[in-house]
Amino acid sequence: MSECIINLSPIDIQTRDRSIFYATDSFIIYREKSSIVLADCEMNILSAVPCPADCRNFECLDLGDAIIMVLSGKVVIIFDKYGADPIHYRLDQTKVGRVVSKLYATDNEDAIIFATKMNDQIQIVIYDFMDRKKLAQSTSWKVFNATDFVVFDNIAYCLLDSSFLVACDASTCEPLWTRFESGKILPSLLEHEGKLLYSYQGLIRLYRDKQVENIRIPLVHATHLLGVVGDDIFFTSDNAANINSYNIKEQRLNWHITGRDKINEALLIKGGVNGKIYNTAILRIANYIGVINLDLGKSSYYLQSNQAYRIRQTGDHILIHRRDYTTDMIPSMQEESDD
Repeated sequence: MSECIINLSPIDIQTRDRSIFYATDSFIIYREKSSIVLADCEMNILSAVPCPADCRNFECLDLGDAIIMVLSGKVVIIFDKYGADPIHYRLDQTKVGRVVSKLYATDNEDAIIFATKMNDQIQIVIYDFMDRKKLAQSTSWKVFNATDFVVFDNIAYCLLDSSFLVACDASTCEPLWTRFESGKILPSLLEHEGKLLYSYQGLIRLYRDKQVENIRIPLVHATHLLGVVGDDIFFTSDNAANINSYNIKEQRLNWHITGRDKINEALLIKGGVNGKIYNTAILRIANYIGVINLDLGKSSYYLQSNQAYRIRQTGDHILIHRRDYTTDMIPSMQEESDD
């Protein structure tokens, strides 16, 4: 994914009166009436496909020369960035199942990996989106849902029913290990120096090769893990209202910010102020969007957002999706410098 560096002083938020699925400084994918279209920066439509009824539920992945989207877990759309005819089809639910996770690239340029649900079972699948066939599949597990799914260093990790962890080779789907926890595991799953990190009953666990390390922080009850930058891990605490930074190597709490409302979602990016670049988090909190300088441990911006339901990075843009089918866009600093 392209690096996204937004201007923090001031933040340039652009509201669009339509649902935007993907945006960069060179093209945009959005809903136009009953179609999903690819357009250039001048809004000249390059290609279009029919839009499924449930278009809010979607995942997308940049393949380099194309963007692949999966909508409603079953409709696949592939847009060529240069305007060639798009590919549009429905997944064979009887052979692949319904996609229930994010999409990740594989060593095969024509294949992606994701988790699917079929007949009340979850499995990890490597799928050839050009030949429309399943290349590999993991063991299936009879569970309710895939709570989280990530790929790090060619290993696919899946959290099932918030208590069962599985790891598979991301090239073959061959199972590597499984681990069951008697308590609830909270997303997100993270990785640090080959170890899987997850939040479990108020502490942070690191797991590799059947070895478990626990990080206990006095007076801090860890909830959701947000991201890792170097040796610093960022996470929420105390009913997910507070945000913290902890250095794994030095075993110390860097800073702690107390909040009032639950942090529903976080996105780690870069932010620029007066020529300096900082690690930054965009937070979806109750009815507003917050921005945190992670290097300094300081809140820097709040945006009222009554209907936001998801934030995501697409290319070098940040998208804030709203329930009223509008979208807030935050472009990268690179775009602003070109104007």
